[in-house]
Amino acid sequence: MVSTAFCGNSVAKETARGPIIAGHGSVSWRFTGDPVNESSVGGVRVADPYAELLEVIVRDYVITDAQKDVDLNASADEDAAVIEAEKRRIVEDASARARELLPSFRQGLLLAFEAQGIGKPEIRLDDRDAEENAIADALIMYLVRFDLAESRSEETEPGHYDYFISVSWDPLYQVADGAGVDLPAALARDASIPGG
Repeated sequence: MVSTAFCGNSVAKETARGPIIAGHGSVSWRFTGDPVNESSVGGVRVADPYAELLEVIVRDYVITDAQKDVDLNASADEDAAVIEAEKRRIVEDASARARELLPSFRQGLLLAFEAQGIGKPEIRLDDRDAEENAIADALIMYLVRFDLAESRSEETEPGHYDYFISVSWDPLYQVADGAGVDLPAALARDASIPGG
C-alpha cells in the first residue's frame, strides 16, 4: 500500500517499508518518465520495465533505509529542517546514482537471466573491466544489499576482484510483480539466450 501526504514544502510518501520524503517538487525518486528510460514499441513510447523495477527498489529500499538511518542517527536537539534537508539530499543522490547505473542494472539482469538459461547459477564480473565493474556495482547495490541476489568475490590480483553474482529470481520477481512490472516477459523479450 502506498499513501501520500503533504508536509509543508515536502511530500511524504508512505510505502510498505516506511516514509519517503521528496521536497519542493524538484526532488524526485521517479525517473521512469525520462525519455532515456523509455522505449518505442510500434511507434508508442512505453516505460522501460528495468527502469520501473529499479525505481521501486530505489524508492522502497534504498531511500527508505537511508532516511531511516538519518532519523536513527539524528540527535534529539537537531533542527528538523536540517534532518529534512538531509533526507532530500538522500533522494537526490539516490536518484542520480540510479540514473547513472540503470544501463548496468539492465545489462546485469540480462546477463544473469541468460546465464541461468544455459545452466549457470551465477555470472562472473571482473572489476578491471569498467563495464563489468559498473554491472557489479549496480547488482550489489540494488539486489545483493536487499537479499534479491547473492555475491562472492575472489581476488584476481592485489586490489582487484572477480565478483560472482547469483540473482534470487523468485524474490526479485515478487518485487517486480508487486510494482506491476512483468520482469520475466521483459527478460525473455530482451535476452539473446533464452532464460529459465
